[in-house]
Amino acid sequence: MKYSVKLLIKSTTESGEVSIEESILMMDADSFDDAYDKAERYVETLGVCEPYVNIFGKRVDVEVVSYADCFRIDDDEADEVTEVYSSIACPNAKTNRRDDRCGTRGFRNDERTDSVPIHGVRESER
Repeated sequence: MKYSVKLLIKSTTESGEVSIEESILMMDADSFDDAYDKAERYVETLGVCEPYVNIFGKRVDVEVVSYADCFRIDDDEADEVTEVYSSIACPNAKTNRRDDRCGTRGFRNDERTDSVPIHGVRESER
């Protein structure tokens, strides 16, 4: 099964300038936990969080702020276009938990996925 994991990456220059990058990784995984684990290994292997000197000669420190979300991609259908990530923000929601968007316990798709959550959090975060 295909999954995508959304990362929030913060870069801070030595002079205090901050930027936030949203990065979405797509991978084959067996579960939400497996997808998060693969995303973490990817970040570690590539040295994504290693400091570097930018084109202006300033040191930049980088950190993953959050493995913000995981999305199960329904790749069973042979469509011309496949959705690899989707998220709905509810500004009036009383919670910021990833698995409680808009007052529901995770999104559930229609009968074609047999009501399996398409967004997920790690078992340890529930």
